[in-house]
Amino acid sequence: MKRILTAAQMKQADRNTIETMGVPSLVLMERAALSCVEELQNGTWDTGKVLAVCGPGNNGGDGAAIARILKTKGVDAELFCLGNPEKYSEGMRAQKKIAENYGVREVKNPDFREYTVIIDAIFGIGVSRPLAGEYRRAVEAICASGVPVLAVDIPSGIHTDTGEVLDAAVKARATVTFACAKPGLLFDLGKRYAGEVLVRDIGIGFDAGEEETPWYGSVEKEDLDRKGAGTCRFRCHVRSRCFVCQGSPCIRCRHGKGCDRGKKPYAAFLCPAGSNGGFLEGG
Repeated sequence: MKRILTAAQMKQADRNTIETMGVPSLVLMERAALSCVEELQNGTWDTGKVLAVCGPGNNGGDGAAIARILKTKGVDAELFCLGNPEKYSEGMRAQKKIAENYGVREVKNPDFREYTVIIDAIFGIGVSRPLAGEYRRAVEAICASGVPVLAVDIPSGIHTDTGEVLDAAVKARATVTFACAKPGLLFDLGKRYAGEVLVRDIGIGFDAGEEETPWYGSVEKEDLDRKGAGTCRFRCHVRSRCFVCQGSPCIRCRHGKGCDRGKKPYAAFLCPAGSNGGFLEGG
């Protein structure tokens, strides 16, 4: 079984890791950046000239950190930063400054076709409304360039929870997502826009605050095969709507009526919208 978190749940996990566990945000960003650099240097990407396209939030900070780490490894990496600098997140502001200190060049009007790899670090899991202005123009230019794209956490313009394209979205060759998968990477158009989805551990402390927010996991066939009666730790919850596609799911409980007697049955959600996986709610 694989853990899946919605945008709200992932944000809570981030907060708990920082505020309860005491892991600084910049440490998490550094680990996120290192995991992306590891993917870029696996031998399947042409890193002759790399452009990190960075938004104003922490996703943009991840992109700046990726460019800086690549620079230290001898890669020609540049930054293209979007948004008002006065509205940058603290993490983006810090990572951009560090990148500048390491000699990473910022470009203002790049020709995306000149690069061999583009890093999509415009928006992460927080975006929920259609892209507009310079953000949309950048996304459309990236798509038109035909250059291979590595998306950071989720392709910009994809709704984290539904996989919906918010009018325009980056189409990536691969997406490095952090800590766990997100629903939008697995269903509908989001799956196609994400390319290969690579889940990488960056040190998120899931135990912190987990009781307050249930999490979801994909149900694999082997999970169903190996679960014995009375051994599952998941509770069956009858839900009127599927949280991914908003359709009405059919629920199968391995333990039947046992779920009404507190026996913690295993429940598989079969989504009518054609989803390949089911969902379960953990408690």
